Amino acid sequence: MAKGERIAPADFTCVLYEVRDHVAIVTINRPERRNALNRRAYDEAEAAFRAASADPDVRCVVVTGADPAFCSGEDVKETMTGEQHDKSVARLTAVRPEPTPAAVAVLECDRPAIAAVNGAAGGWGMEPTLFADMRIASEQAKFGEIFIKRGLISDVGGCGGCRRSSARPGRPSSFSPAALLMQARRCAT
Repeated sequence: MAKGERIAPADFTCVLYEVRDHVAIVTINRPERRNALNRRAYDEAEAAFRAASADPDVRCVVVTGADPAFCSGEDVKETMTGEQHDKSVARLTAVRPEPTPAAVAVLECDRPAIAAVNGAAGGWGMEPTLFADMRIASEQAKFGEIFIKRGLISDVGGCGGCRRSSARPGRPSSFSPAALLMQARRCAT
């Protein structure tokens, strides 16, 4: 997508967007790839959060994934092949990498955001859970920041969001965003 160009929610193919009872529901909808994000899905996620921010009828945004996963992260197979390869490599090897426009859109959204985590949230797929004001996890939810396993630096959320979201008063955070995968039950204890 060209800079400044936005996809209308009616034209989404990877994300479902609906507003019901003043709640915008953003559903990552690539279940055959466990909701892994390709360029189009990133662009649509950005456009969905921008649409929610611009809609005076929206009071809250819920982000979720089509079953069986919340979001397994970036679709590496797709983003590192074909015409996307050069752009992906340039973004990943930049001295000062910029956050993805989708991350910026979530962070700039002026409505409360709720992550309804219904399955695996790994890599970039965990980022929206960290950006959210509230996280609700099902028994099937799993959380993992796996960037370090690939020699990468996480996007905005993983650079500190984990520690803030899991720390409790009087108890240091037991969650390290390094390379572990946590079950939802462990996060609640």
